[in-house]
Amino acid sequence: PDKDLKGVILFRGKSGTGIYYPVTSMMKKQQYLDTHVKYQTKYFYKIAAFDRSNNRSTFNAAPGVVLQKLK
Repeated sequence: PDKDLKGVILFRGKSGTGIYYPVTSMMKKQQYLDTHVKYQTKYFYKIAAFDRSNNRSTFNAAPGVVLQKLK
């Protein structure tokens, strides 16, 4: 990993090409539980990295996920 890497920002949107809103900034976490979503709704997530000077990378690809209730 890049020694200048400070963390990543997770963004969520409702379409692959629409507006994305920041959900959380993660410094050392490798996972995040998104609790502000509705079941049976498709969401798209993007991640951008940022360094110690707060320069942000471009977004990664936007995978779509549909949340299901656990049985």
